[in-house]
Amino acid sequence: MRVMSSHVKPFIVFMLILYMAVVNPFIDYQFTFKICNLFIFSRGGGRDVLAREGVPRTQSTEWYELNKRDSNAQKYLYHQIPEYYTWNKQKRIWKNRASTTKPVIGRLYNVDARAGERFYLRLLILHKRGCTSFEEVRTVENVIYDTYREVARAIDLLSDDSIWHDTLTEAEGYQMPYQLRELFVIICIFCEPSNV
Repeated sequence: MRVMSSHVKPFIVFMLILYMAVVNPFIDYQFTFKICNLFIFSRGGGRDVLAREGVPRTQSTEWYELNKRDSNAQKYLYHQIPEYYTWNKQKRIWKNRASTTKPVIGRLYNVDARAGERFYLRLLILHKRGCTSFEEVRTVENVIYDTYREVARAIDLLSDDSIWHDTLTEAEGYQMPYQLRELFVIICIFCEPSNV
C-alpha cells in the first residue's frame, strides 16, 4: 500500500502536467531496513537473509538482484534506476524501460538522522553504484565495515558538515519550524558535526 500525504498529491499532478512525466514512486525503505537491521546485528546468520524463503521481494531488495544480472544497471545510482528501468508488480522485478524519452519522476523517501544506520544506508546508496548486496554497501577497498556509519566515514561522506547542511536543506521543504529545530538539535547531539 502506498500512502501519499495531501501536500504531495497536488505537486505530483502539477509535475505531470508541466513535464508530461511518468511518476514512478519506487523505494520501499521500511522493509529494506528490517532486512538491513537483521543483517547488521546478527553477525553470522544474516548474510543470506535475502535468500531465505518467505522474504518478500521489494523494489529495494531487487535493486541488488538487478545489479547482479544487468551490468548496465551497475553504472546508475539507486535513485537513478527508475529513469532506465520499470518495476513489474506482478513478477516483482526490475525490467528495462521501453522508452526513455519522457522524464521520469521517482520518489525517494527521506530518512531522519535519528534513524541511525537507516540514515547512513540511504546516504550510501545515493553515492555507491552497482551494489549487489548489503555487504557490498558496507565494503570499501576490500574492507567490510560493521556499520554503515563507518563506511560513510571511510569514503569521506562525513569528513565535513556538508551532509548535515544537505539534510537540513532537504528537510526545510516539508518539515515545520519546530521539526527543523528538533532535527538541528539531533544533528548537534548525535551526528557529531565538526564545529558545535
